[in-house]
Amino acid sequence: MKKKTLRGELLIWTFIAGIVPFIIGSLYIEKTVSKQVREDFGAYAQSVVSKVHTRINDGAIKPAFEAVTLLGTDNTVVKMVGDIGSRQITVSDKLDHNFSKYARIFSEMMGIGLGTEQGGYFEYPSYFTEPGYDPRTRPWYQEAMKHNGAYLTDPYIMHTTGEMVMSVAKVVEKDGVPIGVVVAGWNLIEIQKEVEELKIGLSGYVMVLNNNNKIIVSPRNKDWLMKTPDELGLPAILSNEANGNIQKVTLEGKPQLICVNKSEESGWKVIAVMEEEELHKKVSAIVFPVLLTYFATLVSILGFIFIVTQRYVVGPIRSLQEGAAAIADGNLTARVKNQEHDEFGILATAFNHMAGALQDSFAKIQEQNVMLYKREKEFQTLVENAQDIILRIDRQGRITYINPVFGLYSSQPVEALFGQNFKILGMPELFQKKVEAMLQLDKAGFQEQVVEFGFTARAGSVYWLQAHIIPEFYDRQQPDTILSVIRNITQQREMEKQIARLDKLSLVGEMAAGLAHEVRNPMTTVRGFLQMLARKNPDSPNLAYYDIMIAELDRTDGIIKEYLSLAKNKAIHRAPANLNDIIRAIAPLMQADATIHNKEVCLQLEEIPDLLLDKQEIHQLLLNMVRNGLEAMSEKGTVCIKTYREGMEVVLSVADQGTGIKKEVLEHLGIPFHTTKDNGIGLGLAVCYSIAARHQAQIRVESSNQGTEFFVRFPVLI
Repeated sequence: MKKKTLRGELLIWTFIAGIVPFIIGSLYIEKTVSKQVREDFGAYAQSVVSKVHTRINDGAIKPAFEAVTLLGTDNTVVKMVGDIGSRQITVSDKLDHNFSKYARIFSEMMGIGLGTEQGGYFEYPSYFTEPGYDPRTRPWYQEAMKHNGAYLTDPYIMHTTGEMVMSVAKVVEKDGVPIGVVVAGWNLIEIQKEVEELKIGLSGYVMVLNNNNKIIVSPRNKDWLMKTPDELGLPAILSNEANGNIQKVTLEGKPQLICVNKSEESGWKVIAVMEEEELHKKVSAIVFPVLLTYFATLVSILGFIFIVTQRYVVGPIRSLQEGAAAIADGNLTARVKNQEHDEFGILATAFNHMAGALQDSFAKIQEQNVMLYKREKEFQTLVENAQDIILRIDRQGRITYINPVFGLYSSQPVEALFGQNFKILGMPELFQKKVEAMLQLDKAGFQEQVVEFGFTARAGSVYWLQAHIIPEFYDRQQPDTILSVIRNITQQREMEKQIARLDKLSLVGEMAAGLAHEVRNPMTTVRGFLQMLARKNPDSPNLAYYDIMIAELDRTDGIIKEYLSLAKNKAIHRAPANLNDIIRAIAPLMQADATIHNKEVCLQLEEIPDLLLDKQEIHQLLLNMVRNGLEAMSEKGTVCIKTYREGMEVVLSVADQGTGIKKEVLEHLGIPFHTTKDNGIGLGLAVCYSIAARHQAQIRVESSNQGTEFFVRFPVLI
């Protein structure tokens, strides 16, 4: 596609700037001239119509009404009606004298007639009627009888002369009783001639309609006379319109402009008619030279503007455009050359200054982008290698981000979770409800939520997780996203259980330490007297009882020693030693104990570093764990003792082949006095946990229906 140039744009817009005002101006001028010509036609038509009305009203109708009204009320005329009776009088000087004075009132009057109720008739100044003429059969006589005052009849054609005549008739009364009708008539030829001579423009003319819409004057169409527009099929506006406005109609197949005006006195209508084409010709004759002059002036002005703009505007703008294009293409060293000292010169200087500042800013932005990219990568590395699960959920509950550490808990690829509903993670219902409630939270009620729950991961492992649920607001009153940071607190939970267990062990140990002195002293005394009695009376029948009592006292002393082993602050003597050497030293003792019960003890000892150990306490820990393992198995079972290094820890493992430990029992392991043995006191494992704690070691247990394995993890010396 060809690129537009500024010069081309200037030409186009200059043309538009010229043609649009020209078109608008032309339309305005044409409309204004048309309006003025139309108004001139209307004013002229109104003046012509006014003349016609004046001629008809003042020159004919008013004098006729005056003469007939005076005749109808004159007593002489009443007497004349009686004198005429039923006769038709042709000559009578006496009657002529009486009518002559009224004839002078209306100079155009053809004559005055007087008809009686007996059928008599007299006419002045000459007698036009035929023998046997009965006035009572004439329309003027019949219509006059229907009206109280003078009545203007419709035009009619004299059957004697063939001329169009108008009449004004009035009833003559005697003592309130109609006795005859007086009528005055006049010929319309003069009025018709005068009206036909009037011109509206070159081709316009005037028509006259009486009060019954009959055409009286029609210069163009004589056959329209004495007919109504409705009878001729002419536009209804000729019959209905009478407000003097200019209207457009079609007459004789051509568009015509008409002005219809009705006389309030006579009810007659005068219609001025002019061809619309003539109006257009007048408008064109006025408008064309004006528009031609306007167009020439406009072209001259626009040409001058184009030349000046091309020199002083387009050139500098093109230079600025080229500079801007160069910078847009990445050439920040581009500058605009302009020697002018006008506004464009100032603009070019400002542009160059801006380009320099842009170059400096771009360099800084590049540096910041490098730094930002580095920070972004650092943050990405931090998030993706974080040990906490970082989860973000949108308003529709879809996962928008979850870091790779979740792969340790799930068999699904982390990438496949993006865009899925967060419930696919398998989090417990407590977490799901908290997230759904948080999505409905209002900004004003914002509060971070912390929940802890158990989570079953792949392979059936159960972890304790702590989730911080944080709503994130952007441009809404409700959260746009939910951020959840989920931490594995399984180890913390275990430590808390260990601490609680150790606190109980310590409490028991402290109680034992307090009571040991008071209990052991009497026991020692009793044991001494029992031994003395046994030596003095070797043949006593109670000698066997002495041995039983001494054995029980020794067993009680052993229990007290175990109590004392639970004390947190018990003094121990740790020294560098190898765990494998300690195990081998007491292996015969453990093997002998196993052999008695038809069981075995196996050793799988790997090379391990020396540790800081109290040998006596480790002896006790091993014996207690192995003894528990042996007691948990049936005959021919094997207790396996292993040692190995795992990172910075040395692991001691004691595994049996028993039936396992129930889940509810596992939760109470190491708690003093908690035992499942019929003759146990629940201190063996409690002592083991205390010994491990004093060596900064941790004990873990794994149990199934295939057996139980205890792991004691000792820290390696640094």
